[in-house]
Amino acid sequence: MNTKKQILVVGSSRGIGAEIVKYFSNLGHEVFGVSRSQSHSCEWIEADISTSEGIAHVINKIGQKPIDSLLFTGGTWEEYGFMIDFDFLKTSGILVIKEHFVSLFVKNRNKNTFCYVLY
Repeated sequence: MNTKKQILVVGSSRGIGAEIVKYFSNLGHEVFGVSRSQSHSCEWIEADISTSEGIAHVINKIGQKPIDSLLFTGGTWEEYGFMIDFDFLKTSGILVIKEHFVSLFVKNRNKNTFCYVLY
């Protein structure tokens, strides 16, 4: 029985996201990390998901790969981090990426996992 999973971590370069990447990589899973700055211990996908180009890049890089788990980790320490426009930009990319992979999950009929770690 193959227990190796393919895991996509959005927000993988620092903090909680980086630790999640290390944890699952050390367990032998194939981990894809999405971030603007270099992410280690995984296959790094450089992208800013607050832009439509960044979202398209992630979807194109992953393509039809059977992702087993999709984890969103992200946080901000911005002066205006809780302004409505800022929050919308940070969450709209998450929703578009999730929508893409939900359709693949349903198509593949896998038992998949979503996890949000927003701080």
